[in-house]
Amino acid sequence: MPVSDLKLEDIGVTEVISFLDHLEHSRKNRVGTRNGRLAAIHSFFRYVAGVRPECLEQCQRLLTIPFKRKGTRPVEYLEFEEIKEVIEAVDRSRAEGRRDYILLTLMFNTGARVQEVLDLKTDDLQLSRPFSVCIRGKGRKERICPIWPETAQLLRVSGHAIGDH
Repeated sequence: MPVSDLKLEDIGVTEVISFLDHLEHSRKNRVGTRNGRLAAIHSFFRYVAGVRPECLEQCQRLLTIPFKRKGTRPVEYLEFEEIKEVIEAVDRSRAEGRRDYILLTLMFNTGARVQEVLDLKTDDLQLSRPFSVCIRGKGRKERICPIWPETAQLLRVSGHAIGDH
């Protein structure tokens, strides 16, 4: 039926579950998408329950439709020695290699995302004790990350090299 012909009374648990199954099987949406749609449906029917008390029972039934559990992937990471090997494998005989070495070291040291490192400005670096970097993350959240003296030294030396050119 066209959405324009849909009435509140036409929407029940069976219809919503059929819709959610359609998303997963026919449209090949993932569980996260299905759960997002269900969250919107729940939100709508919480609103309806407040403004249409005569629909309260219908709303309560719809609000009992459970979210599907999403399979969690194990968090994958490299061990310290593996990270060290990756960083040490960078060819520092070339300017690009020295740059990559410094970037990888800084990212490993701080846990910063690529975009967070790209957004850094000179003023964000504290290269004298206490060594730190101010990182602006998602949602404009700022965090101060301490950095190792070796990382500060790399950044200091690279800054002088950049300033010389």
